Amino acid sequence: MVKRTLMAVTFLLVACVGLVCGQPTITSVTNVSGESYLCPGGFALVHGSGLGTSTSIAVTAAGKKAYVKYAANSLLGVELPVDAPQGATTIQVGNSPAFDITLGEYCPGLLSNNVVNGEAYVIARHHSSGLPVTVSFPSIPGELVDILVTGLGPTTPVYATGTAPADTSAVTKGTPSVEMGGLPAKVVYSYLAPNNPGVYVVVARTPATATNGNQSVTVSIGGLTSHAVFLPLTTGGAVAGVTNAASFISPALPNGAMAQGSIAIAFGKNLGPGSLAIDGEPLHHTSLAGTSVAITVGGTTVAGLMYYTSFNQAAFLVPSNTPVGTGTITVTYNGQAGAPAPITVAQSSVGIFTVTSDGQGAGILTYGDYSLVSATKAANCGGANTTCGAANPGDLLTIWATGLGPVNGNDATGVGLGVNMPQVPLTIWLGGVAVQASYQGRSGCCIGEDQIQFTVPANAPLGCAVPLSVETGGNISNTVAVPIAAAGSRTCVPSNPQFAADIVAPVSTGSGPFTFANIELKRRDHDPGLVDIMNAEFARFTIPSAVQPFLFAYVDAPPPGSCQVYGHVNGLTGTPINIVGGLDAGPQMTVQGPNGTESVPGSGGTYKGTLSANGSYLSAGTYMVSVPGGGDVAKFSVPVTIPAMPTMTYPTPDAKSPTAATRADGLTVTWTGGQANELIQIEGFNATDNTYSAGADFLCTAPATAGTFTIPPSVLLAMPPGSFGGLVLRSYVTPVSISGTGLSIAYLNADYASFAPLNYK
Repeated sequence: MVKRTLMAVTFLLVACVGLVCGQPTITSVTNVSGESYLCPGGFALVHGSGLGTSTSIAVTAAGKKAYVKYAANSLLGVELPVDAPQGATTIQVGNSPAFDITLGEYCPGLLSNNVVNGEAYVIARHHSSGLPVTVSFPSIPGELVDILVTGLGPTTPVYATGTAPADTSAVTKGTPSVEMGGLPAKVVYSYLAPNNPGVYVVVARTPATATNGNQSVTVSIGGLTSHAVFLPLTTGGAVAGVTNAASFISPALPNGAMAQGSIAIAFGKNLGPGSLAIDGEPLHHTSLAGTSVAITVGGTTVAGLMYYTSFNQAAFLVPSNTPVGTGTITVTYNGQAGAPAPITVAQSSVGIFTVTSDGQGAGILTYGDYSLVSATKAANCGGANTTCGAANPGDLLTIWATGLGPVNGNDATGVGLGVNMPQVPLTIWLGGVAVQASYQGRSGCCIGEDQIQFTVPANAPLGCAVPLSVETGGNISNTVAVPIAAAGSRTCVPSNPQFAADIVAPVSTGSGPFTFANIELKRRDHDPGLVDIMNAEFARFTIPSAVQPFLFAYVDAPPPGSCQVYGHVNGLTGTPINIVGGLDAGPQMTVQGPNGTESVPGSGGTYKGTLSANGSYLSAGTYMVSVPGGGDVAKFSVPVTIPAMPTMTYPTPDAKSPTAATRADGLTVTWTGGQANELIQIEGFNATDNTYSAGADFLCTAPATAGTFTIPPSVLLAMPPGSFGGLVLRSYVTPVSISGTGLSIAYLNADYASFAPLNYK
């Protein structure tokens, strides 16, 4: 598992050199509502002077230790001790004079940090999607929202001060009530927020009769009521975001702009009817089933051309005459205009269509007869919607995309169809090799749909998932995977050595279900120090027939010397594999090596355990991994030899400060060590903020003996700027294929990983 945690912000203690430090002084203590009522486990704001800027400062209430969540010298945010007794008591910060407080059972308060035009807005999320409720993506009547609250009293089970569960299991003993706009909002349940000590979540349904605009929200419990803050609500369409219909890249990312003349999708709520409505003449009309879209940039408003509409999403064309720049999009449904949401329009910003219609994995590329590039060649190869196997060097291919740029005239009339657009500065990146297009323009058939044609070069890397992206004027498209095989073969050979070449055809064409085993010995950075773990999974899976010929474009690794980019901080999502059940391989697994024997328990086909909490188990040597066998998998033992693993030298692993990575210049990663049977994987990621709601991830592969690899600008430019991410160097030995098990795919691998924080600029 890639290390996702960031280096925590370290507050510096003020040192007193030759001086007498000032004594901390408390002037007032309130809850987040600004009231004096406080409670055990509640969140308190301690005001004063000289309180310190470190969360390690000692705060006690009723003689018990409180948990300091943040510190800013004149203000501390603390969770009061969960086990403190109710009644009159005192609180102290360090050696400050005791300050009198009174603790009751409850102390309700609403968390808010989003101030717009002087108004405070409650921190809340749309329950169905987890996305924040904001002025640009407001709630709608009758919707479930998750509201962050403090001071709701004891929970079942009880969690100690400074701790919280990882799930929603700690429910409140008392049930709060919520009002919105003076109307009662039905509370479904309330619980301690996961991994957030002192904070609760109240799930409430907005009143069905709520009106358009800001709703004043309060929460009450035990006869006490919080202060009021606002929850934005609309009776029209609420747009969460707009994305390219092919790439699905978040609009918050550098390559997330909508191009003039491109097909876009607005996601949200109340955007259209409950059932999907598709225009019989797509992208010809400005209204469909009561839905219309207005885009305003630079004071000019244009109407989108509708493709389809539904409650949660609407697809439309961004007209070619839309001005370039930042602006807003407003969706109107049945005469009710929604809240304006942000949109950025660029001249060109390409998205490549994919087989799974999510912007990831196998790209839609065709041969001259419109048959599809795939991992293997089907018996019925020939013509549209047939699969004709991996591309060869010298083949002429067509990329299907949207977002090349505007046409000169009214899009709805079909102007520009089949016309080349050589004025668009365009580079195709195929496995890191720059390729020029022989045609780049609108398709001959479809409004807003582009074709980019090129010839596969002789030096293109081979594999089942060769990365392909398109760069236009510094904007990088989504990166898709293309199977490429040596001349004379239409079956790709996986770059990832854990997949034997002879399994591609049967898995890509067989009837299934299939079975697999994946056993992993891993060393990981674990904040702090190292940890050695063993994970294994035994499962049965099926593949949807429509994507089966493209499966290895999803599961293979990029060829050595190339990089794959994913539009999510967690790498590839939506892999078209359906796990239909675990396989019984026995109650536990064992591993025997130079540092002894360890066992890992498991059930349902999943085995997970720690071999060493301080990274002292895995070292160079030979290990024997054994499975006792169960109802589905026979007993077996398999050896793996781990050599001395490479060490990352740049960026500096576990550095206190992040290494600067100028995206436009690329980044050279170096390491020492490495043997001929090893590969290096370099995985980088970054997010737009610490919520990780939007971000991107990349994966590069290089021979371990190279000692160096440069991540190109075409990869880093897809990352958002900022320091919410980092880079992981993972070295692994050639996976060991496990034979004689009857499993479709079975392998054992071992790898070490180290982490370096990065500041993407």
